[in-house]
Amino acid sequence: MRAADSFDSAVDFLDDRLRTALLGVDSRVKESAYEIRLRAARPVVIVTHGGSLFVYESGRTGLVFSPGALAATPAELQASFSRMCGYSVHSNSAAAASGFISLAHGHRAGVCGTAVMAESGTVKSFRDISSVNLRIAHEIPGSADEIYPSVFSHGIVSAIIAGPPLSGKTTLLRDLARRLSGASGGRYYRVAIVDERGEIAASSGGCPQCDVGFSDVLTGYPKDVGILTALRTLSPQIIVCDEIGNLSEAKRILEGMNSGVNFLVSVHAGKDEDLRSRPAAAELLSSGVFSKLVMLGERPGETAGIYDLKEHFYANDRSRPDGIGAAACGRICGAYAEPAREPARKDMHYAARCADSA
Repeated sequence: MRAADSFDSAVDFLDDRLRTALLGVDSRVKESAYEIRLRAARPVVIVTHGGSLFVYESGRTGLVFSPGALAATPAELQASFSRMCGYSVHSNSAAAASGFISLAHGHRAGVCGTAVMAESGTVKSFRDISSVNLRIAHEIPGSADEIYPSVFSHGIVSAIIAGPPLSGKTTLLRDLARRLSGASGGRYYRVAIVDERGEIAASSGGCPQCDVGFSDVLTGYPKDVGILTALRTLSPQIIVCDEIGNLSEAKRILEGMNSGVNFLVSVHAGKDEDLRSRPAAAELLSSGVFSKLVMLGERPGETAGIYDLKEHFYANDRSRPDGIGAAACGRICGAYAEPAREPARKDMHYAARCADSA
């Protein structure tokens, strides 16, 4: 799906007046947009790689706010939320209570309002929608073309994709899954995707709407449960997971690797310090079982480095620490400070197809 078409499919979830105005914006804005922010009685903002833009009912956009900018009413936000839930808010209450709703085509809506609390002290739902942050999915076949040979040239291995928000981690995971399961290089691998938020495959009615090759997709499973289910039922050779964020997920991955299965995962890390300061990332790296680390840059399509962990980190640490001690974290940081085995570069094929209006 082209970037402009992806934008149009995302705004289709909004109420009529908002949708009509946003469909009228310039195609270059659509191609560079990655978020649409709507707040009750406040101007609608399109966030692009070139900056944030205010929108007007005519479809005109501008960097500077002026009177007459498009603003969402509370009623329009509520109507948009209902539309995102397929007009069945109750059936989506659990997802909404967690703060986001997974939409068709891989889009995601962050929603907030006034919390309705359960007796247990947890949020069971909310009312009076105050903000909707519509995250636009981008499917870019070929985005992994430059990285794939460096990571999987000798067959499947376990690898970590690290980068800051909006650097293209999910886009890259999706394309790697497509290539691994779709006979790239003349061999099919059994790939299972644990798609907790529905952002990798964007399955609807059991059918992935994004091209993930011949991968098996487990949608909506918490990652630790999905990994165990995949291991028990699908006999995968490699499991793909997006956004590993806590220790329980990291530990489940390491347990799965004891079964002889490889993992391809992503973590949020904008720089080296993030990798050693975040427990889940440090747990994975200090385990000694991952072979490759791909560090993405600040801009979509930018590869900061591809590291052979066996050579740069594990070769100097035969003890393979069980925990996340300071020494292990220090060695991790030191390994990343070395030049990458493959020189840092921008994946131009990917970057050229990513929207960039800067």
